[in-house]
Amino acid sequence: MSQKVADHFKITEEELRSPTKKREATEAKAIFSYLAIKDMGYSGREVGHFLNMRGYSAIRRSEKEKDF
Repeated sequence: MSQKVADHFKITEEELRSPTKKREATEAKAIFSYLAIKDMGYSGREVGHFLNMRGYSAIRRSEKEKDF
């Protein structure tokens, strides 16, 4: 799924998993996080670890901010 999200946003999977602040990567991380947590049942901690994000709170915020 990570590669599909990265492809959709025209970024590499490495950019998706990196700490970049590039807009496309930030949006891709939010979408990936939402799908991984809501649709696939992963925890915020697991998703944060996969995306190399520092805090669980960042994942929870991205999940709450997106209205899908």
